[in-house]
Amino acid sequence: MIVMLLAQLDEVVDRLIDEDPEPYGRFTRAYIEITLEKQIMGLQQSWSAISMTMLTDKTFNEFWIEWMNSRVERHHQTDSDIELKIVRYAADGIWLTAFTEVEDESETQLLKQELIARTYRTK
Repeated sequence: MIVMLLAQLDEVVDRLIDEDPEPYGRFTRAYIEITLEKQIMGLQQSWSAISMTMLTDKTFNEFWIEWMNSRVERHHQTDSDIELKIVRYAADGIWLTAFTEVEDESETQLLKQELIARTYRTK
């Protein structure tokens, strides 16, 4: 089930990347979208439950780490800057806060937009 979900997640990430005209940071923007949206292209119910399982179960966590590492390697040319890594980590923290319902939805959306804004190069 985890492998199937990660394959679906790959499809969603690829679709978001394909729709993004700005190469720099587009994997990070897609990652923010999948991380901070409660319903992302049909993954809502299974994504919430399984993502928490991947967080707490060592075996399932290894699948997640492998998926993330392969994506970071795959998008090295566009998303390897330390600033983008920090933004992805911030998205993870916001997700955990939102998942535990400590944060309200409007605040999560505001933070999401701020993180996305930080994925573009400043000129």
